[in-house]
Amino acid sequence: MHFEKLSRDALKKLNEEGYNLLTSNADLSIPRVYWFPEKVENLNVFTLQPKVNGFVLLDLETIIIIPEALELLEDVDFVGEVFMI
Repeated sequence: MHFEKLSRDALKKLNEEGYNLLTSNADLSIPRVYWFPEKVENLNVFTLQPKVNGFVLLDLETIIIIPEALELLEDVDFVGEVFMI
């Protein structure tokens, strides 16, 4: 287990392992954002939320929906480091 730069390859690995969501309690404007993978059964709760540049912003956390990110985001959009399990 370790942190690595958030990238398309990291998202693909996590997606293959069944993870479909990344969460962070950090504001995207800070220089170092840490993401943590999760497995969520019902992504509809998150896919219906308004998005800012592909990120779902909730009151206490920021969320990346991995399948959507792989489809819609460019490499330059990936910010921070992700915890690889």
